This record gives sequence, structure tokens and C-alpha cells, in this order.
Amino acid sequence: MPGKGLYANLMNNDDNVDFHLLLDKVARVNLVTAKSKRGDFQTHTIRFYDTESFNGASIFVMWKSGTMGEYAEGQVEAFESLVKKYGEEITFD
Repeated sequence: MPGKGLYANLMNNDDNVDFHLLLDKVARVNLVTAKSKRGDFQTHTIRFYDTESFNGASIFVMWKSGTMGEYAEGQVEAFESLVKKYGEEITFD
């Protein structure tokens, strides 16, 4: 958006997704794997924090529709490849 800062945009009309993240405000990103509060399986989350450690946005790797904790082939591996490449915490100056 001209004059408003640098944004990352994710849009998909088929899935009714319209997401905009103001990158100028992101100070830290955490890649989190944790036990689900809904059952006996792992969740995978990308959390975006500002300079005040406010969690401005979270993106969850979602399991297949109609299941609890059953991920589609390649989803967990893609998340794990991000952790391997960047680590569990990424900070920005």
C-alpha cells in the first residue's frame, strides 16, 4: 500500500482468505510446535510479534477438514523445513 508501509499479502478468493501483515511492525517471528489443547497431537504455528512482544498475528498449519490432527502430506515437513532453515525464533532489526 503506497505510503502505508511494506505489507505481506495473502489472498485466495476460493478459500475466502484476505490477509495483510504490516512488515514494518514485525520485530520477531516464532515457529512453534506444541501439544494441542484439543487432543493428543502436535500443532504447528507461526507467530508474529511487534517490538512490545505483542502477538499481532498467528498462522496455524491446519489439519485436513473433518479431522483432528491429521495433516495433509507435506504440511508438517514444510513447517519443519522452515524451522531447520531459520530456527525457532527469527528477529529483525
